[in-house]
Amino acid sequence: MYNLPLTQKTLDSLGIGVSVHKFIDGDIRKPISVPGTFTKQEKNRQGFIAVLQAPIKGIYDSMDIILFVLIIGGFMYVFNETGAIVKGITWRFIASTTTMAVVFVVTGNLALVASVGLVDVTAKLFFYYLHERTWGRVHWGVLGIEPDMSKCVCDCHQE
Repeated sequence: MYNLPLTQKTLDSLGIGVSVHKFIDGDIRKPISVPGTFTKQEKNRQGFIAVLQAPIKGIYDSMDIILFVLIIGGFMYVFNETGAIVKGITWRFIASTTTMAVVFVVTGNLALVASVGLVDVTAKLFFYYLHERTWGRVHWGVLGIEPDMSKCVCDCHQE
């Protein structure tokens, strides 16, 4: 085990391309590898209980990544099922092209056109998604028509 001072110079000399402030501020909490310092260790056999606890500890240590993947997966499922992302992208293309054309005609400034276009696309795609989700909950004028289950291809609705 090495006992080295925690400085940027030390990290640079070890070939670790990370800012020392990431360690000081607590952004990096797990051990990192130091290039060229691998040494073979003695075997450290684990008992039966330790083997059973290992997956639980691994899941606990990776919970932030697991939750992130599940949340993103949920969003992607909603996007795919509702078609909201495709509708949003196609509408954004039409609407943002229009906005950028107006900015160009009024100002003639391409840098301003690019800036306005980027902000326009980002903000309005987000607000369009919220708008769609809100109106998806409104039932004004929606007819309460029951589907004809006799044409269902699965046998879950057959008597």
